[in-house]
Amino acid sequence: MQELGLNELKKVMLLPVIVFVFTVFIFILAMSSFGASSSEELTSVKGLLTTEEGQRLYEEVWKKPIQEVYEETHISVHIAWVIVPSCMIDDPFMISHDRAKEIVMLAMDSEGEEYVETSLVSFVERLISQPEFSELDKEKIIEIIEANEESADITTIGNIPEELGEYMKLNLSLPVKKGSWSGIGDVGMYNPFGEWRMHYGMDIAVPTGTPLYAAADATVEVVYHSETGGNTIMMRNGTLIIIYCHMRELSFLKSGDTVKAGDLVGYSGATGRVTGPHLHFETWSSDVADVREGYSYKDSIFFNPRLLWNFD
Repeated sequence: MQELGLNELKKVMLLPVIVFVFTVFIFILAMSSFGASSSEELTSVKGLLTTEEGQRLYEEVWKKPIQEVYEETHISVHIAWVIVPSCMIDDPFMISHDRAKEIVMLAMDSEGEEYVETSLVSFVERLISQPEFSELDKEKIIEIIEANEESADITTIGNIPEELGEYMKLNLSLPVKKGSWSGIGDVGMYNPFGEWRMHYGMDIAVPTGTPLYAAADATVEVVYHSETGGNTIMMRNGTLIIIYCHMRELSFLKSGDTVKAGDLVGYSGATGRVTGPHLHFETWSSDVADVREGYSYKDSIFFNPRLLWNFD
């Protein structure tokens, strides 16, 4: 076999180096593009929650730790504090319930045996001291969290009212008999009419004429009809406000009437802006003493009915 000349030998030895450098370049370029795409998506928690996977993660991973920590410490942590850093690590969809709870616990300080809220800056500083978050940019995390805190949609999705513990002690009942529904549309972002918007309540799919029952001991605040909600009844127990929409006809009850949990209040229907018969079940926490038709809810806190009623 003829021996290779010096130039030919250099070419043979250089080829693997060129291939290696080219491969590394392509890898870096791909990762850079992935990172840019991820960062753009991560600037909007609202955008994430419009996806089916985002909704599942919210229900199964992010919401429960916040609720558990609230029950243990009576401190409500903003949902953006949990979701934003979760989505900025390499594989956000693999975060566990326990890890999410650890993130929530970073958002508070201890004073003796009591817990108190901490500042966003302190929370992020603790966060990036954790190995899996150590490479994240502190200012960027703060910027994205603050932007999402200002979003009304995200705030309402993540709310846990201060009075939740008191509400849990009330005499409660499901608004329809268990097993009578064919499906449930949950709280979150939805797009039934061609525009993404916040859905402030649960849609319980039941046939027209299904009996509706008071979900708690309450006083009827107002019975009315609106273009969107159709025939509606609003009930109150202290600061807890319960709303049923799309009823077949206006409730036979009137303002000032009192009901016990489980009492009949009317029948389901498909009035208002709907795609089919169902009960729209909505809950708010409000200190406002006088609530009437057209109330703006600006002084109220929306929360998911699943925090109080078990539909599983």
